[in-house]
Amino acid sequence: WQAGRIDGRLEMATTRAGSSRWRGELRARSLSAEGAGGSIALAGVDIGGAVDVTQAADGELRIDSAPTLTTGELLAGPVYVAWPAGSAMVMQVSAVIAGGEWRFERFHIDDGGFQVDARSTLMPADTAWLRSLQADVDIDLSSRYERYVEGAMASIGQAGLGAGGLVKAKVTLGAGGTVDALDSTLTGVALRHPDGRYAIAGMAGSVGFRRGEGEPAMTDLRWQSLRMHTLDFGAGEFKARSHGGEIRATQPVRLRLFGGNVTTSDLVYRPLSADGDRLQASVDVAGIDIAGMTTAFGWPAFTGRLEGRFPQLRYAGDVLGVGGEIAINAFGGTTRVAGLSVERPFGVAPALSAEMAFDNLDLQPLTEVFGLGRIEGRLNGTIAGLRLLDWRPTAFDARLRTVESGRRRISQLAVDQLTQIGGGGGAGGIQGRLLGVFDSFGYRRIGLSCRLANDVCEMGGVDESAGGYTILQGSGLPLITIRGFQKRVDWPVLVDRLKAVVAGQKPVVD
Repeated sequence: WQAGRIDGRLEMATTRAGSSRWRGELRARSLSAEGAGGSIALAGVDIGGAVDVTQAADGELRIDSAPTLTTGELLAGPVYVAWPAGSAMVMQVSAVIAGGEWRFERFHIDDGGFQVDARSTLMPADTAWLRSLQADVDIDLSSRYERYVEGAMASIGQAGLGAGGLVKAKVTLGAGGTVDALDSTLTGVALRHPDGRYAIAGMAGSVGFRRGEGEPAMTDLRWQSLRMHTLDFGAGEFKARSHGGEIRATQPVRLRLFGGNVTTSDLVYRPLSADGDRLQASVDVAGIDIAGMTTAFGWPAFTGRLEGRFPQLRYAGDVLGVGGEIAINAFGGTTRVAGLSVERPFGVAPALSAEMAFDNLDLQPLTEVFGLGRIEGRLNGTIAGLRLLDWRPTAFDARLRTVESGRRRISQLAVDQLTQIGGGGGAGGIQGRLLGVFDSFGYRRIGLSCRLANDVCEMGGVDESAGGYTILQGSGLPLITIRGFQKRVDWPVLVDRLKAVVAGQKPVVD
């Protein structure tokens, strides 16, 4: 013990064999204690009740007690629990202490919506203080999640979750707190991330896990709704079997999304793997309605279908990596996304990396959707080294070029907008009276590039010179050319220009 005060009354008796016995009541106030390395600690604990202690001749202590804890704090590994003043957690304890080992033959807790019946062996003086634990746990998440689960979830980056429902579980922990076996039943469980990153409701069924190679444990879990960010996957189910430290799905997991399907097959989850492959799966995306997706994300509305296959999805070391590619069939062409990976997908400041390629997109519907003037033609392009931090761009190398074939026309409004994006004016007096009488112009090619790094965009076009870069090369009469003169532009400034162009405003160019 490090601090605190113990009061009470004990009656002692001895035997001829040399053992001693104390019986009575004790109360500890403001009790504080700490194990080796601080991995287990108590602070400010008020606890008291009947106690029966027997000390054998060899020094072994046997303790039987039925105390009530009224306030205090506990830290046990990643688990932190705080009982506010006025609590009334009833306990029943039968323990044997010998040679630095604490063996709890019975440890019962009743704290309203939280009940535990456990047997455990501890070595408080060791850093790896937990040797074994077998427990039956009943918890009402609506009333006891914050007190008993919040600390453990916060330690893995999931603080502040809203929770509800009932969980009954049998759990066996081995040395160091490793989960050897778990059998649980869920009823009406709901979890909601405070930032809206995910929410699941109506979760019910069973979840099982086995670390060893013996008889497998089964999982049969269902849910009524599942949402990740703005994506609503609806109801679903997950069936699996577990042994050897992994949970392996016994059938594909199918989810509905915007009129299509997301199907996960060959799913294997290894919850105890810290840096290795925690999760492996193959994911197929079919028939996703892009119109519904754009509405959900608040993007400009356009139509199309999302298709793709990710044959090698892996989650290792808090990085979600995706093999294969996804194809977006929209605007009369195809956009492909490959090399997709997400760091800390469920934690703080997730980071996304990807490569994108655009093939033969029809500019007319594309410019109309995004509120630009009318441009006719076809567009190819790439976005290499794309990186988002907390879903905001921090780096990429984007290059967009029109195809030099087919009908290519650009409206007067689109000419003005491209001029504003480039931060300059068009050669030949685009705003002059002569060109103002034309509604549209022919062009040979359009090109625009942006290499983003350190919040600065290095701008380019179809060609470059000391005086700037060419965004549009005209064709026919009247012949027009649009040039940009600012090769280095602050990214926030460029974003403001784009917003102003879409809103029909003329941005101020320094």
